[in-house]
Amino acid sequence: MLLQVLVSASIEQYMLTSGLLVAFLGMIVAALVERRRIAEALRESGFGRSAVIMLAIAIAVFLFMELALVQPTQQLYFDDVIYQAMAQQLIHSGQAWFCDYGTATACFTGELFHEPIGESFNLALAFLVLGVNRGAAFDMQVLLGAGSVLFLFLSSLLLFRDRIAAFFSSLIMAIEPVLLMWARPTNSDLATLTYSLVALFFVLIFSRKKSVWTLALAATSIALVTYMKVDAIAYVALLPLIYLLVDGNSIVGSLRSNLRLAYNSFLDTGVLIVLLVFVIAVAPELIYTQQQLGGGFGYQGTYIQNTCSPNSPTTQVVSAINLQNLMLNICGNAYFWFDNYAGVPGYPMPQPVPLTLMAILGVIAMLASRRSRRILLALGIWFLFFFILYSAFYAGSVTYGVDWRFQLGMIAQTSMFGGFFASFLVDTAGKLRGDSAPREDVPRGPATGSGPAAQLARRHAQEEKTMLKQQRREEALLSRRLSETQRGTITAKNREAYEKLVAAHEAEERAMLSKTVARDAANSGRPGPLQLVMVIIIIAVLAYSAYAEAPGVGIPASQISQAQPARFYEGFVYNESSKIPNTCLVLSYDPTIFNLVGKTAAQMFELNNPQMYQQFKQQYPCLVLDWGYWCTTPNNLCVPIRNSYNLQPIALGTDNFQGQSFTFGFYLLNGTRKGAGTAPTVSVSTPSIIGLNVTLNGAATNVSQISWSWGDGYTNTGPFPQSHTYQTGGCYEILVNVTSTSGQTASASRRVCVPGAIDTTTILGSPVNGS
Repeated sequence: MLLQVLVSASIEQYMLTSGLLVAFLGMIVAALVERRRIAEALRESGFGRSAVIMLAIAIAVFLFMELALVQPTQQLYFDDVIYQAMAQQLIHSGQAWFCDYGTATACFTGELFHEPIGESFNLALAFLVLGVNRGAAFDMQVLLGAGSVLFLFLSSLLLFRDRIAAFFSSLIMAIEPVLLMWARPTNSDLATLTYSLVALFFVLIFSRKKSVWTLALAATSIALVTYMKVDAIAYVALLPLIYLLVDGNSIVGSLRSNLRLAYNSFLDTGVLIVLLVFVIAVAPELIYTQQQLGGGFGYQGTYIQNTCSPNSPTTQVVSAINLQNLMLNICGNAYFWFDNYAGVPGYPMPQPVPLTLMAILGVIAMLASRRSRRILLALGIWFLFFFILYSAFYAGSVTYGVDWRFQLGMIAQTSMFGGFFASFLVDTAGKLRGDSAPREDVPRGPATGSGPAAQLARRHAQEEKTMLKQQRREEALLSRRLSETQRGTITAKNREAYEKLVAAHEAEERAMLSKTVARDAANSGRPGPLQLVMVIIIIAVLAYSAYAEAPGVGIPASQISQAQPARFYEGFVYNESSKIPNTCLVLSYDPTIFNLVGKTAAQMFELNNPQMYQQFKQQYPCLVLDWGYWCTTPNNLCVPIRNSYNLQPIALGTDNFQGQSFTFGFYLLNGTRKGAGTAPTVSVSTPSIIGLNVTLNGAATNVSQISWSWGDGYTNTGPFPQSHTYQTGGCYEILVNVTSTSGQTASASRRVCVPGAIDTTTILGSPVNGS
């Protein structure tokens, strides 16, 4: 009941905005406070001048391919426009509304969109700096894409402690087609990828520098990523699990040390404050996610294709996420990684096979490396979770047009696998001749052989073992002292000794670090010739992959089949909306796009209500009907509305694509047509029954809306004919209600009896997108 009150009072939107701001500002403040520890953790992992150069190269490759090849455009129907308009509303009102009726600066009637406000927050930042325009939105997306490359490099460096592995991980990511093609559309999937890598980076920082402020960094960044997408709530569990898997020397040791740390810090004031901030930040998103998973997430009532047997009949969806969907989608999603859809006209989703093979070989190499198995387990769980989640989602198959964007949730993991394999090859090349030290940023463990390289590696490993033993003794002593301090039993003298011990411990760590860095610099020398050859070969393979994928990545926006008329219509609005007087109210199924171009707009269905029409006539000197994209689809309700009014064209535009023609236009409303106020009529014909599926046709006149009640609790709206599949056999009463523009109603009914058991194989089509 309280939740309903909050929603009805529009407080939930303010709660989401407040939670996001707490998470964002908390992360920024914690990062500034802990900037020295962050820098220290990076230096300990090998971040130096050469790493900066490598990182710059990876980002430059991404920016070059993105700006030179990819055309900025929307891909997911009007979600791009909606996010931008929500950002506009967020700036002016603090609420990221999906506005049904409003102006560029105020929303009179709005609702929550099916995604949270994280992406709109990103766009709002761009709009504040560059102004409200599509260019600013596209620039922000490119920045997020570059950020994903940046934080993948840093996270890989902390995980592997290997500059070469980090470099090739980020370079592979930079040329991933799915990143390049979705780094311009304003969608929440890219934002989720970028902020998940930011959160991973700060979680790894906390694993190295366990302090209250690094805990705050990890907690606020985890809370922040949950606002990017409903699915991202999983990171609340995934990232702590990854932390436990990669922290310490073993999984058991990690659990023990972290349980001990949690016990010793349970009553620490700073820790309690961090936990409180985390709860405040993440609670609104948890409430919102519960709402979505309780019925708003996804869509039911459509059909799903069998990607393992494309010629099989489609299957009716029974829920948004389930095992049935997984079994039907899994083959298509697996084939994606082997570029199974190359050359499909208007379907730009190439995935270079060399990148996938490098990832697979990287998994094998990590299995062979005892030191890297826990990292493999962490990355593998991360990859498999999202692969299974999206395969189980009703429209989670890459074959549903735009839904290959879901693979953005998995390319970071595969890039790190591939980067590790590249590093493995370079290391192996250096060991073949023994002409240089193993190219490692941190000693990895014992080596075999008698050459100089093997001897140096064994010496490094022994020194590392001694350091670890000393660190464990110091940590045990510090833990005991901390427990005494919290119990209040430590004396002032002991506290002073404790503080001196901490200072001495930190000084010893810095001295050891300096000694290790100096030793490695003195002994490593230049890379051996075989290592250089191997680096050149790997770069050549990646360059060829980038070259081969370039035509698909650079496909003109007008040739992308999915939602092509919607992209044409968006351009039509931007180019022709200046012809609409600013004093007019635009009635459209896409009012948000008119808010972006400075017009006042409302949902077209308001014209079904005679009272609203009269109210609009009194408030605005002119009304304009937008004959937009959704008015060109077969299941639209625009025709009855258009037939009820006298229309005067303002601007027209025709899109001819693949043998189809769509005409869009703006029309001035000059009153209702004669006869528009007469009563509607409706009649239904004999139904067609195939198994449990019933198709009912009929005729109606002078109607603005047709609603259907199928007798089993299922209702919908739409023109004749309509089809419905019952879940059980029996007899049902189908009721068809029609409403005229003037509000008058009429109805017709038909009794049908369907026999047999459940049949979910009726062919009625497939989902077109996963929104």
